[in-house]
Formats: sequence, C-alpha cells, structure tokens
Amino acid sequence: MVDVNKREIAIVAILLILGFLIRIAISNNQGFAWDVLTHIRWAKSLFEYGLSNAYEKSNSNLPPVFMYILYLFSYPIAKLGDYSSLFAKLPGIISDIGISIVIYLFVKRKLGVENLSKNSPLISMTLFLFNPAIIFASAIWGKWDDSLLSFFLLLTIYYHNTYKEGIFYALAILTKLHGIILAPILLRNKDLPKLIVPFVLTSILILIPFFSHLKILYEEVVIRSINQPPHITISAYNFWWLFNWSGWGKEWFDAPRDTNMYYFIIPKYFGLLVFISILALLIIYIKQKDYKMESICFGSFFIYFTSFLFLTRVHERYMYYCIPFLALLLNDKKFLYTYIILSITFFLNLYFVYEQNYPTYFPLLYKIKALTIGISLINLSVFIYMFAQLIKRITLPPSKTGELASN
Repeated sequence: MVDVNKREIAIVAILLILGFLIRIAISNNQGFAWDVLTHIRWAKSLFEYGLSNAYEKSNSNLPPVFMYILYLFSYPIAKLGDYSSLFAKLPGIISDIGISIVIYLFVKRKLGVENLSKNSPLISMTLFLFNPAIIFASAIWGKWDDSLLSFFLLLTIYYHNTYKEGIFYALAILTKLHGIILAPILLRNKDLPKLIVPFVLTSILILIPFFSHLKILYEEVVIRSINQPPHITISAYNFWWLFNWSGWGKEWFDAPRDTNMYYFIIPKYFGLLVFISILALLIIYIKQKDYKMESICFGSFFIYFTSFLFLTRVHERYMYYCIPFLALLLNDKKFLYTYIILSITFFLNLYFVYEQNYPTYFPLLYKIKALTIGISLINLSVFIYMFAQLIKRITLPPSKTGELASN
C-alpha cells in the first residue's frame, strides 16, 4: 500500500469538494425530464409503499440495488418539492465523486508505481472529475444508473482476485444488467470460488426483500430490458449511425429494426459477431498477460467501447462505462489522447440528443447529418486504432508495448 502525504490528501479533498459543488450548483432542474421525473415518481412510490413493494407499485425496470439507493433519497425527493430534481440527481453526483476516489486509489496502488509519474493519480482523478461529459451526464441529464454501475464495476476490478470482487460484482449486476458485459473479463483459471461464492451470497441478501415479488421483478427488469426498442441504435452515434446518410432520417425511433436485413447484413447478429470476436481476443490477451491489472483495465474499457459501437439498441449514455476504465490508463499518452477524443464525442452525443428533446440554445444541431455522422466516424476511427493496439499487445512482449507493471 502506498502512503499518501498530507499535502496530497488536502489537494484531493479540495478537488473532490470543488467537483461536488460544481455539480450541485447546476443540478436543481428537470434535466432530461423523462428520466428525472421517472426517478422522482419511483421515489415517491418507494416512500409511500416501502422497498418491498418497489416493483409492484412503482413499475420500475431497474434492478434492486438501484431501488435501494433511490429509497435512501425518497424522503427528500417526496417532501422537498422545490429541490426534488436535485435530490433525484444526487446519487449520480455522489457516484461521480466515488468513481473519482477509486480512480485515484487505483492508479496509485494498483498500476505499477515505479512506471508512473508522480502526479499520475491526481491527473487521472482530475480529468475524470472535471470531465464535461461526466458532469453533464450526472448534473444535467440526471439518469444515474450508469454512474452507479460504473462505480461498482471499478471496485470489482480494484478488488480483483479477492472475495470483495464477488460482492461488488453482485452490486454491479443488481444495479444495471449491463454489468453482465464484464463477466468474461473476470473469469480466470483459478480462484473462481473467490468470485462466485460471495457473488451468490450477496445477490441472495440483496434479493431478500423482493422474494414475494420475484416474478414481477423478473418481468419488469429482465424481460423489459431484453424487449427494449429493437432499433439498430437509440441515439448512439456509433457504427450503426453511419447508415444514416440516407435512410431513416434523424430520429432513432425511425431507425430500422435490428433483425431486418439492412445493407446485406442483419445488424443484431453482425454486432454480436463483432462483440464476441473482440471479447475472444481480449480474453486471450488478458490470459497471456497473466491477468495483470493493466490488461484487465484495458480489456474492461475496450469491451464496453465495442459494445457501444457495435451492439444494437444502444443509448447515447452507454459511452459512460468506457470513460472510468480509460481514465485509469492516462499515464500512457496514446490513452490520454483517446480519453480526450472520446470525452468530446461523448459530450457532443449527449448534448445533441438533449437539445433534440429539450431545446435550449442549439436545438437544430442534431439535424446536421454530416456532424453526427462525423462523430460516429471519429468513434469508429478510435476503435480501429484501439483494435490495432490490442493486436500489437497480443503479438509483442510487454517490454515492447509499454505496458504497466502490476502490484
């Protein structure tokens, strides 16, 4: 464990407080009203009927851990009407701060101190904490299941190969089902009980209040997630948005269904094929590197980035999962540049979709087809570059690829 001097602790504390206050200052508004008002409605139902009746009364489609956290904030949301939007967004803001702390500790303690510059932990933390896209997602947009999931996923990797890994992975899966994407990255040839046993026990404990409504929970969370709008993209400027040069127009709900033949391919299955292929390469790479922490961090980033780009039915917000893992790798300049580029494209994707639904300053940006297609092309170019890096890392020894050592 690495010692942290008092001056550095003070700097970290000041930065975290500043990041928190910036978010609070701009958060008391309806933001993306569909999401924020839905959370407020669920919170009021939790306050009135209690946690055990969450799925019977609220019609929530998010897993239990999300509802636990929302329940903690249900009183101020229900009783302090003038500040209900602020409290509805507060779990996401706190998650941002939590992720920032984990990033700082992760870089300082887990990623080979001898290969890091002195200020790497502070730089990684700061670039995440004050990332405009992250601030916009939590303090303006206000749908915070993505940030809470990312927080638990980071802790899952942080405690890799210990019993805590299973605990935090259970919390992640039961926050949002997109946590399942990380499962193959966590698998290894030995010590699997350290993951599986605490995962199962934690899951059972979390589900205890809902045992009498497991059927409703399954229908509302699992089935509704599977049956979400079956379009090739849901406002995500990814690979599928590139087909929008001449096709469905500007709105995602006019996009083709992902099971239809489109330009000689069936998008749903083509996306799954790309995803599985990249996943197989990442598993080879991580195993080849003997499950070193840097390889797991890279694999976690790249599998979520691949899912954002190629899986269908993807929302614009799902780029969020890539950013914290990428922030862990910023000591390497190529990842720093990648982080900056993806932060910009993520922010623009969020902002354009926000303006499209709730016009404020630039409501027609989303109609500029060349601009949205351009963002998609940039994202695809980053993917191609990262794919080349993956192949290089598989074929060359660590000393040639500049990989970080693992403590």
